[in-house]
Amino acid sequence: MSRHDCSWGTATTTFAELNRSAYEESKKDFGLLCPASGSQSQLAGFRVAARRTGRTVEEIAGDKWPQYPEEIKYLVPIFHKVGMSRTHGPGGSNPIQYTEIESWARMNGIEIEPQELELIKTMDAAYLEVTNGRLSRNHSKS
Repeated sequence: MSRHDCSWGTATTTFAELNRSAYEESKKDFGLLCPASGSQSQLAGFRVAARRTGRTVEEIAGDKWPQYPEEIKYLVPIFHKVGMSRTHGPGGSNPIQYTEIESWARMNGIEIEPQELELIKTMDAAYLEVTNGRLSRNHSKS
C-alpha cells in the first residue's frame, strides 16, 4: 500500500489505533536488534535458527516479528532512512528532530502529511524506549 491509498482510518481502524499499532510493532522491530543473550541480537539468533531448520526468520520469530498494518508499512523504510540523521549523546540516542524529517522529505521530493509525521515520531518514541529505555522528551505514546 502506498501513501496515496491510505485514508487514515477506516470503519474498522482509526488513526489512534494505527498510531498505537505503529508504536507496539516498532518496539518489536527494534527489540529484534537488542542482545538476547551475550552479544548476539535476537534477530541474529533467529537467522541462525532459520538456517539450521530451513524455516523463515519470520516463522522462527513468531509473534516477536513485527506485523505493521498495511496502511503504514510504507513509513517503516522512511523512518529508517530519516533515522540515519539521529544524533547521540551521553544518555544514548536522541529523538529525530522535526527539522531532520522535513529536510529529508524536501530533499527526496516527498510531502509528509501531518499524520505521517505523527506516525514517524511514534516509531521514534518506540525506538528510544527500546534502545535507551526511555520515551522521547518530545513525544509520548498516544
